[in-house]
Amino acid sequence: MSAVCLDYNASTPIDPAVQDVMRPLLEGAYGNPSSGHWASAGAKAGLETARAGPLDHSRRDRPGGGAFAAGAVMTADMGPAVIGSNAYVAWRETSLGAITETLELRAMLDLMGERKGARVLDVGCGDGLLACSAAARGALATGVDANPAMLAAARDRAEESVVKASFLEGRIERSPFSDGAFDLVSAVTALCLVVDAEPAFREMARVLRPGGRLVAGELGRWSLWAAIRRLRAWFGSPFWRSARFRDADELERLAEQARLSVQAIRGVAFYPPVGFLARIMAPLDPWLGRRTTLGAAFIALRAAAVQDCGSH
Repeated sequence: MSAVCLDYNASTPIDPAVQDVMRPLLEGAYGNPSSGHWASAGAKAGLETARAGPLDHSRRDRPGGGAFAAGAVMTADMGPAVIGSNAYVAWRETSLGAITETLELRAMLDLMGERKGARVLDVGCGDGLLACSAAARGALATGVDANPAMLAAARDRAEESVVKASFLEGRIERSPFSDGAFDLVSAVTALCLVVDAEPAFREMARVLRPGGRLVAGELGRWSLWAAIRRLRAWFGSPFWRSARFRDADELERLAEQARLSVQAIRGVAFYPPVGFLARIMAPLDPWLGRRTTLGAAFIALRAAAVQDCGSH
């Protein structure tokens, strides 16, 4: 699933209570947040709308952060139901949205590891949040998405964040790159609407060099978030009828079928989709995520391309 573009007011302050929760979660992934506001560059850009009064919808020159899985394309009381240029405005105004996306982005960046000088491909890049975050840490980042509007937002983000990243139109099943072109491939909820994920995994593995890493995050199957989404599907939501939820075993199997060696699996967002519970439980989330994926709304996997016997 592609992330979506947000228009936001870059001077919007974050609720101090939410900022207190997010500060230790951000340290090490983005650096320290500034007092009263997040810096508007790189990975922090998507968190500037965490809560705060009305947004300036007339500002169309400021794309916000890409949506990560647990908060993506929510419905009604849980967030927006359809992907569009403003689909995440309401979601990002909530403490639940700000905290959840922070945790998911941190997990992805942690699994990606050292990125300086690495050739990174972000599949289904949306508005470029993850690609720009990698570029800000020295990666040679490229994003691919099937949605031209999201690519335009990603380019705007890179320009505003003063990072070098390229963005191209393409699909996860058919990328325009040669074999072994990248050191690292990332994908965030790129498979949640893909019925047959095997070709997509094979394609991502194809463009990895021997020893390169795939880091993929998907919607978790066994969580309260997924249960609520299934109920919405049963009650007629066309989007959630089409969505696919996956557990750690399935992601591991898909990786192994693509001749990738699984190195780590993390769970993220173990709390129910309720803001005050997210604030309470967020500090424990990374600890839980290293020990189990049961109950996680988002599951991230890191796997390495198997090196041929003749590779050095």
